[in-house]
Amino acid sequence: MLKIGDKMPSFEAKDQDGRIVRSEDFIGNGRCTIIYFYPKDNTSGCTSEACSLRDGYAALTAAGYNVVGVSKDSEKSHSGFRAKHGLPFTLLSDTSTRMLQDFGAWGEKKMYGKTVFGTIRRTFIFSEDGILERIIEKVDTKNAAGQIIAGMDGKAKVNAERVLRVQDMETAFDRVSADPASADPKDVAKLKDYMESRQWQLDYEADEAGEIPAGVARGVLSQDGLYNLLEEL
Repeated sequence: MLKIGDKMPSFEAKDQDGRIVRSEDFIGNGRCTIIYFYPKDNTSGCTSEACSLRDGYAALTAAGYNVVGVSKDSEKSHSGFRAKHGLPFTLLSDTSTRMLQDFGAWGEKKMYGKTVFGTIRRTFIFSEDGILERIIEKVDTKNAAGQIIAGMDGKAKVNAERVLRVQDMETAFDRVSADPASADPKDVAKLKDYMESRQWQLDYEADEAGEIPAGVARGVLSQDGLYNLLEEL
């Protein structure tokens, strides 16, 4: 299996649309890369993991990361899985298991009390230069994105946590906007505290500077939007 400090193994595989994707596509492009290996499309754990990464995708993108999923499934299977769950990231088909083996995500494992050979769920995180920085061997499928973000540091973590915070505030904003008269007092208090805090100003400035992905902040960082909503209450 790969070790911290190893270079990303060379690979060439087809994505869900049949396009060739190569390892060099993820090296020297100014972004880190998350490559996660999973057993099978549309199974419970694999769907939970993919949906967690989908929900955290904007935060991971803001932190400077590419996200790539890999399994033995066919391109057709990947295409359907991706469409069904609205996955925004690339899925690679490794039917030969060469990539799985090269990364160390293929081997013996226990399944229903039996020892079998198959895909081992693992996540590998590489630097911008393609150097392995982190391996997650015990993947929390329901919190895969959070698990990755928890291991970040510096500006990457700040950017990821900012997006998660703004998304949380947008959710509260949307609930209150839908029916101000019956708004949950907890949502209202959360939004008021946010608006009056230094954090709102910092998030607003980050959005203006393009540091928050498009579509994340729809109303809560609008100078008029949040203020006018709170004035109505």
